[in-house]
Amino acid sequence: MASGSGNSGPRQGAAQAGNEAVSFTPGQYKEMLSAICEAQYLFIEEPGRPAFDRLLELALYLTGSEFGYIGEAFNDPEGRPYLKERAISSHAPSAALRHFLKHSYEPGCELRNLGNLMGDVVTGAQPIISNESTRDPRAADLLPGFPQPSSFLGLPLFQWDEVIGVFMLANRANGYTPELCKELDPISTSCASLLLAYKNYAMRQQVETALFAS
Repeated sequence: MASGSGNSGPRQGAAQAGNEAVSFTPGQYKEMLSAICEAQYLFIEEPGRPAFDRLLELALYLTGSEFGYIGEAFNDPEGRPYLKERAISSHAPSAALRHFLKHSYEPGCELRNLGNLMGDVVTGAQPIISNESTRDPRAADLLPGFPQPSSFLGLPLFQWDEVIGVFMLANRANGYTPELCKELDPISTSCASLLLAYKNYAMRQQVETALFAS
C-alpha cells in the first residue's frame, strides 16, 4: 500500500532548524519497515484507526516525541479546508496532556480553526518546524483544549500535489530538524497511502449503502 500516489518526497523542506542532526540506526530502520508492514496488514483486517495508530506510535517511539496526531484534510462547501482526526497518541503524557485526552478529545473530532501551525502545513503544503512553540503564536489552539506544545513538527500528506492530510508530532526534547523530516518519509508516505485507501473504502461503503437502500 505504500504507493507512489501518497508522495511526500519532493516537498521535504523546513523553515526552522532544530538542535541536533538525526539518523536512525539500521535496527530502527528494520523496526520501521516491520511496523509499516504491520500497519498495512491491520488496515486489511480493519480499515481505519488501528493502522493509523500503529504508524503514529512508531513515529513517537523513533523520535522520542510526547504527542502525535494524524488528520485527514477536507474542504467545506465554501471551499475552506478543515481536518478530521484519524489517530491521536501520546507517550508518558504530562498532566496537561492527560487532561486534554480525558476532557477535550473525541475520536474523529474535526478541526475547523486552521489559523495556526496545523493550518500552515495544509495551506503551505510543506513541512513546518517550530522548536520554540511556547513563543510561537501559531502554536496556540492547535486542537481544542490542547496545551501549547514546546516543539512542533507538521508533515503534509500528499496525493500527487494535493494535501490530503497532516502528520503531526510534538514535544520532542531536542526539537525537530529537516533531517528528521527525511528520516520519517517512509512513515509519512505510508500514512498518505493509507489515507487514500481509507477514502476509497469509505466511498465504496457509501455506494454499497445507497445501493442496498434502493
